[in-house]
Amino acid sequence: MFTVENNLGEYKTEIYSFIKTQTKEKLLVAPTGSGKTYIIIQFAKDNPHLKLALLCPTQSLVKNIGEDYKDVSCGFGSEFLDRNRFSDFIVTTYDSIETLENMDYIFIDEGHQIASDGSYRKVIAKILESDFKKVFISATPEIIEDYIPNTEESKLEFRMHRPQQEIKIFSGKYNIKGIISDIINNTKGLNKTILIRLNNKEIIESVYDSFKPLFKDKIARIYSDEDNVLYDNQNTDTINNLKMGKISNVDVVLCTSIYDAGLSFKVDRDIQAYAVSQDTRKMPNPIDMVQFLARVRGNSGYKMDLTIIGNYGDYEMISMELPKYKSMQRLCNLMAHRYEEYREMYFGSYHYVLNRYNIDVTEITDLGFKTSKSIRSSRVSYMDIAQNFNSFSKEYSIVSSNLDNDEQRYQIELITGDKTLGGGSNARVQRVFNHFHYATKNEIPFKCFFNETYSVEVFDMLVKLREDYKNDADDLFSNMVYNIINPNGSVLNYKELGYKDLIQADAKVVRKVYNLFYKSHDFRRAKVKLIEKKEGNKEVKKYLHDLTSGGYISSITAPYSAPFYCL
Repeated sequence: MFTVENNLGEYKTEIYSFIKTQTKEKLLVAPTGSGKTYIIIQFAKDNPHLKLALLCPTQSLVKNIGEDYKDVSCGFGSEFLDRNRFSDFIVTTYDSIETLENMDYIFIDEGHQIASDGSYRKVIAKILESDFKKVFISATPEIIEDYIPNTEESKLEFRMHRPQQEIKIFSGKYNIKGIISDIINNTKGLNKTILIRLNNKEIIESVYDSFKPLFKDKIARIYSDEDNVLYDNQNTDTINNLKMGKISNVDVVLCTSIYDAGLSFKVDRDIQAYAVSQDTRKMPNPIDMVQFLARVRGNSGYKMDLTIIGNYGDYEMISMELPKYKSMQRLCNLMAHRYEEYREMYFGSYHYVLNRYNIDVTEITDLGFKTSKSIRSSRVSYMDIAQNFNSFSKEYSIVSSNLDNDEQRYQIELITGDKTLGGGSNARVQRVFNHFHYATKNEIPFKCFFNETYSVEVFDMLVKLREDYKNDADDLFSNMVYNIINPNGSVLNYKELGYKDLIQADAKVVRKVYNLFYKSHDFRRAKVKLIEKKEGNKEVKKYLHDLTSGGYISSITAPYSAPFYCL
């Protein structure tokens, strides 16, 4: 083992000799940021008579190398590979292995990923089966070092003296979506980028939809190299920046393991990171955590604080040589199984892996902020559903998009709470959604029926009033309501206004409107002295005043009929 002071260029002679040994498969181990990519590119330039390829796991890594080394052929896809068929050296992706011909050496960057249970499993089998001489390159050689014989000809390892890093680990009960929402709600306003890693695209989408209305373009998500899956509700510049590691323009980033390897973050402030296990019975893989923590380079002047959230298992790490299967696919499956077992380690083995890379662990019993428990939506009131409507991402995104204008955006905060309601949509959630949907389309302020309490009665009354005014603002019913809201004097002569001639349903609404604002009356006499309630709903009164004055009539849309939308 060699110790590197600055970068691998210090040991160029030793590395070149190692690469050129006759051993067909080799492992080069060196810390992140030690210049592994640089030394391979330099080797290619110094050996132009050799035909070489550097294979990367993601398109983003290829693009980043292309940005840093303009004179190197970097790319992917059939057109690029065909154009560079006779090139001495190319940088491309793992899945290009089937197209490569007559290579003297292939270098497999982030070689530990051959063990991950990911989308390149079949590709890895083809890499292992190829006749090319192979050099696997990794900062975290666990598992793959069990595949490569531990000999001087097969393994070359470097280390660097680096400052001790510290992380926190929370092991306990948690609801995945709930704890991510808690993280975001409790870290808003920090002068840091909040980075949340979770290998679950569906939950990432749900959380993104829930917080997008509040954060606008200050929240982003990335989970794939494929552009088309990220375009929805997210602009192209944001996607391109995320793929290049530029995360300073956003406050919250939701990501998968796509950020675990190779990419260096380009930042102008510290990062508060959380890695949450998608399986509450397991931990995020410690190998991935070492890689994830290294995305902020020490020379950037900024740091990443990392908290790991999950639960330990009972697996004890055992290092042993992998069987020599004839089927490379079978071998890949075994490596993937071992890789997954790292998520089920007991705390001693888990700490050991992290400590190996100079990472100290502090166990914590709470996350240092208020956390919410998930409550089933079927067990809460209309008020709770309305106040925490962001728990229902699909319905919430529809309503919030209706509010996406300067006049109504303030209402988004009214329906964005810090409780997590589970159990999905039900009849009560659907009813609240229908109310919100109608209200946003017809400019009924939420506070009219959703203030200190949630009143279905008041909502139904407002719908009745609005639609009657739309149909006939001069009929008896509309005239009666107008005189309640805009009284001429201190006495209401309701008999003279035609109250006795109203149909029962309209008379009932008139009484409700009256009793909202004035001391209760039984409407058995001819007139009543108007005595205003101090606690009368000011929002409703203002809305009805505007309605009866003609302020809202022009924007009335279709009549109310539930349900408007059914998931």
